[in-house]
Amino acid sequence: MDPEFILPFSGRNVSGTYDNNFLWRFGSTYIMDNHGAALWCWLQHIDNVSKYELLHIDQHYDCLSSRIEEWLEALPPNLNKLTFEEYRHLSHRSFDGLGKTPTIRFDNYLSIFLKLYSSSLNKCAFVTQKKGINQTGITKRKLLIFSLLATFFMFSMTEIGLSILI
Repeated sequence: MDPEFILPFSGRNVSGTYDNNFLWRFGSTYIMDNHGAALWCWLQHIDNVSKYELLHIDQHYDCLSSRIEEWLEALPPNLNKLTFEEYRHLSHRSFDGLGKTPTIRFDNYLSIFLKLYSSSLNKCAFVTQKKGINQTGITKRKLLIFSLLATFFMFSMTEIGLSILI
């Protein structure tokens, strides 16, 4: 498979909570500027039979759950069949009356994944700087290798994260 831009690079713009400036793929490796796209990327490869391991390296947990039921209710049943364009434009009417708001964001994609697909995971590990609240419900174990990884990856990075589904 040749490398491809699923979403062509639109410049060095701020992606913020909702925007995506690019999504690039080579096989099962994806590079993006907004973590919210990671869920769509994983859905292109996971199945209902295999078990996976998730390693999340980031400054934050990316597991906002404050409106998890609202977000899950807004998702279509065929989430894994959506094109990236359909996925990134998913929105719903928020209960607070603010109008339509994007459903999957940089800070909730992982909580949505864990809620919908946790039975597909053998292991899940977070290497973070403990920014935000760990709402995953996952028991944390202190492993030296993860501490070393966290130190290495977080030393000079503040906005870059890495989530790997193996």
